[in-house]
Amino acid sequence: MALERFGVAMDSELLGAFDSLLDRQGYSNRSEAIRDLVRAELADDALARDDQAAFGVVIVMYDHHKPDLVNRLIDIQHDTSIDVVCSTHMHVDSDHCAEAIFVRGTAGEIRDLGAKLAGLKGVARGESVILTRPDQRA
Repeated sequence: MALERFGVAMDSELLGAFDSLLDRQGYSNRSEAIRDLVRAELADDALARDDQAAFGVVIVMYDHHKPDLVNRLIDIQHDTSIDVVCSTHMHVDSDHCAEAIFVRGTAGEIRDLGAKLAGLKGVARGESVILTRPDQRA
């Protein structure tokens, strides 16, 4: 792949802050950092579309004493139309557990699954991390 050069102008204060960030993050040069920023923005733009192929992790923390909640979490995973690849369970404390559910589907389907699980009574917190492959951009 051929590289193309272009110039970027920015004020010295912003450039200094950017260089400090690059030092903290271990970048050896500005070009690679700018490429990573552009890749991240393209991926975010692609994931804004509900039909974008994606993979992700839906994480829920819940009160494991809540009657029938664990069964409802499992039933929703079994009934979803997307591919639940695997899940892992963690004991947070004497009252709470966390579940990380690895899935493949579209960005919209993953968001919907996350919202459905997070909305269950007894779920203290739910969050979805959705990614797309680097070659799948809008």
